[in-house]
Amino acid sequence: MARAFVSPARVLLLDEPGASLDDESDQRLIEQLKKLRRNRTIIMVSHRPSHIRLADKAVMMDKGSMLFVADADKTVAHMLESN
Repeated sequence: MARAFVSPARVLLLDEPGASLDDESDQRLIEQLKKLRRNRTIIMVSHRPSHIRLADKAVMMDKGSMLFVADADKTVAHMLESN
C-alpha cells in the first residue's frame, strides 16, 4: 500500500489485498483504498464483500468466464445468493 501512495501510477492492480488480514487491519485497508480511489483506477480481485462494495462495477467470474456484471451491491447480493 505504501507504494500505491507514493507511486505516480494511475492504475493499481490488487490481487486479494486483504487475504491475510484480521478484521481491524482489513478495515484500515478499506479506508486507504477509499482514499486511493479518489484519483486512481483500482482493479482488484477479491472474495470479500467489504472489498467488492468499494467498486463502481463488479464482475463475478468462474474459471475465466464472466457470470455476472453489475454495480457492487447487486453483485454482492448475487454472490451471496449463489452460495
